Amino acid sequence: MKILTSSDDDFLYERLLELLEQMKLVQGGTALASSLRRHNKIKLYMIEKQIQKIKHIEETYFCKDGLDQTAIEAYLHKISLQNK
Repeated sequence: MKILTSSDDDFLYERLLELLEQMKLVQGGTALASSLRRHNKIKLYMIEKQIQKIKHIEETYFCKDGLDQTAIEAYLHKISLQNK
């Protein structure tokens, strides 16, 4: 089963990631793994979001010669504007 994702559901990914981090901290890694086995839809969703995020990073920040310095500089400029 493949779950379709988009940037519109990034909030859900972030909330789930935070919850899963809390579960690991409180209950431990074994309990987290057990929970993810019981909640297969959540696990598949998280994996698909990670795949999409990796693809986006590759397409945006890498070129055939290595890193795309223009894209990196554009990102850093955007971040610096947000911090002002």
